[in-house]
Order: sequence, then structure tokens, then C-alpha cells
Amino acid sequence: MGSVSVPLRPLLPPSVAVVEMWGDRRPRVLPDGAPWAPRVSPARLAEFAAGRWCAEQAMVDLGLQPLPVHVGEHREPLWPPGVVGSITHTGDYRGAAVARSSDVAALGVDVERRHVLSPGVAELVLGPDELGRLARGELDPDLAWLVVFSVKEAIFKAWFARTRVWLDFLDVDLRLAHLHGSPGGTTGSFFVRPSAQRSDPGPLDLRHLKCRFALGPAVVASVAYLEMPRR
Repeated sequence: MGSVSVPLRPLLPPSVAVVEMWGDRRPRVLPDGAPWAPRVSPARLAEFAAGRWCAEQAMVDLGLQPLPVHVGEHREPLWPPGVVGSITHTGDYRGAAVARSSDVAALGVDVERRHVLSPGVAELVLGPDELGRLARGELDPDLAWLVVFSVKEAIFKAWFARTRVWLDFLDVDLRLAHLHGSPGGTTGSFFVRPSAQRSDPGPLDLRHLKCRFALGPAVVASVAYLEMPRR
């Protein structure tokens, strides 16, 4: 991927701090909360360290103390009190988005290398209504599948961190709300709602999430977030 710009920053509100990097930071000291070293490859530890470094720098950008981001039982990041965030990595890219919980209630980000999602994987990720709509849409179907996969990854990160409840790919139904093409790439947004198999909106109403994406020449970047009401 080299130094290809990943447009996470324009997809998120100003209250969210974003830090991105390419390549790994190989720590002299293992970061707090790192996976147990004997079971993890050096490359995975370097990836972990890079993501945590991005998260800590984002906390600094918010004017917060850069506290460690530990690992939960499902390998999810455990953020310090008063902080919401999300970490993503693909290839040699690492990035983190962090906000104060007083500003943002839920936050998830995802970056994927641009590739064709296999039909078998697509059927696990997209419901029949989504497949039909995307087949008739303005995006190339192969790329549309990947965009939906990435957006759902961002949604699930935001959902799980907020609710601690598992969410399946097919629990979410996405409908394209906006699409804009430019020389720098394609951007867009989705309406999100529970699918027919999950009519109950659950502890976090999916319909309130803002879901946006950017499709560049090398990557897809997606975000899902819910801002706190302004007083």
C-alpha cells in the first residue's frame, strides 16, 4: 500500500481524533495489554504495538492522558473511562480513531485493502435484499460487496463496544443513501437498520448510526458513529 492516503479523517466529525501510520513500530518494551508473547508472532506484536501507538497519540490529540488500551476476552480493545475508540489495520496500514464519550456515544472504523470479495463470503455478509439492490446499483457489484463488508465491520465495532452484545452480519440491512464520485475516489453513506431477522433494534438503535465510506484506488475506509445530543 505504500503511502497511499486513507481518508478516515474526512469521514468523521471534528470531535474524533484520527491517527494513521504505515509500517510497524517494533517496541523495545512490550505494550501494556499486548497478547501473550509466546503465542503471538513478532509481526502480530508489532501490529498490535502500532495500533496502540496510534490510539495513544489520538488521546494526546484530544488533550487526554495516553492510557493503555487493553484487550478484552473477545480480543476487542478496552478503552479507558471517558473514551470511545476503534483501531483498524490492513497490510502495512494502522489507524485509530478516538473521542471523548461525552461527545461520541459509539465509534467504529475499518480499512480494507481493495480486493474482490468472493461470492461465498458475500453471501455470509449480505442479505438477499442487499445483494439485489447492489446488483442494480451504481457501484461495481464486486466493489459494492467489499464496501458493505467494510461498513458492517465498522458498525459491529461501534455496536459491540457500546452494547457488549454480539451482532451477526445478516442482522444489519444497509441501503445506499448517497454516492459521490470524484478524481480522488468515491465516497458515500448508508442508511442502516436491523434486518428482518432482527426486528428488535436492541440496546443501541442501529438506525441512529451514521455510516460513511470512501473508496480509493487501493483501499476502502469505513466509519460508523453516533454523536451525543448537543445540549
